[in-house]
Amino acid sequence: MPHSEIAVIPLSGDLTSTSDGTHGAELARAGAFVILDLRDVEWVESVGIGFLVQAIAERRDQGGEVVLASARPRVARLLAQMGITGNLCRIFDTNEAARRHLERRASDGA
Repeated sequence: MPHSEIAVIPLSGDLTSTSDGTHGAELARAGAFVILDLRDVEWVESVGIGFLVQAIAERRDQGGEVVLASARPRVARLLAQMGITGNLCRIFDTNEAARRHLERRASDGA
């Protein structure tokens, strides 16, 4: 799969109610496979969790996948406690690892 078919969307600050409007347009333009780069996310509020769940579900319904990458330990723990990672989507330590996963998934047609 060409790298251009995998969108990397960097998120930053706190994921709050404003995140949906700010990043929703980016997600709408992205293809089926998306990496949400969380390296600059400091906190996730409940509305931010909703934004992530919606993004994950929409891509899954379209045959694609959203993965998370590069989260700070505190954010990664919160996402795991909320059941986002592990149950709904995968999280990777780096964007490169996330990209390799999506490339394999796309080439397998899974």
